[in-house]
Amino acid sequence: MIPLELPQRSKVTIELFNLRGQSLGLIYEGTENAGWPKIRYDASALASGVYFYQVTAEGLEQGGKYQNVGKMLLLK
Repeated sequence: MIPLELPQRSKVTIELFNLRGQSLGLIYEGTENAGWPKIRYDASALASGVYFYQVTAEGLEQGGKYQNVGKMLLLK
């Protein structure tokens, strides 16, 4: 689960990276309402390890753009 905090309805994209900084691709792209949505991601195809995800949210009502990077530890 990837928790988000959105002040307004936004177009959200989440990209996944490995420890070397290589992009593993987009894991989510869609529109989310304001609030605290949680994005569910099925990581069963990945090996155990540390991954980073970059969240980009573009406001649809008042505009603005937000980016943040989070760390994810996957243990199988």
